[in-house]
Amino acid sequence: MQILTIRNEKKRERTLTACIRYESDAVVEGCVRRLRQASDDKTFKGHETSYTQDVVVLLNYLDTLAIGVRQGLYDENLAYDHTNAIVQKWTDALLDHETRKALDIDLRDFDRLHKMAQRWSNVEPRFGRRWWHRRHATYTRRRKD
Repeated sequence: MQILTIRNEKKRERTLTACIRYESDAVVEGCVRRLRQASDDKTFKGHETSYTQDVVVLLNYLDTLAIGVRQGLYDENLAYDHTNAIVQKWTDALLDHETRKALDIDLRDFDRLHKMAQRWSNVEPRFGRRWWHRRHATYTRRRKD
């Protein structure tokens, strides 16, 4: 029982570390800052190629998170509660048809991220629910995949 508890705690720690990278990693944070500024200034659309590196770095970070969730390295419920808004915002903005076409991005390169974003859309927050509800929600969600 103690080993299982330790494993679960380590999984949660890994998940939080991965989620926090969005704000703590200087490279990712810089990309986010530049992309937000371009979005606010309305300079992104039409000039997407100027932000190619920022887009790819941010999508790679989010895809890494999706891969970790898919492989069971990260706790999906915890990752959802901490990053769902981020995942939805950036996948909507950067994986739309126009942006992908302008940057020559193949959706298959970010397939796991795209599928995770779809799976997470319109799902209620998982934090604070009892363990049997989380297990049922995960089981139900996986059956739909």
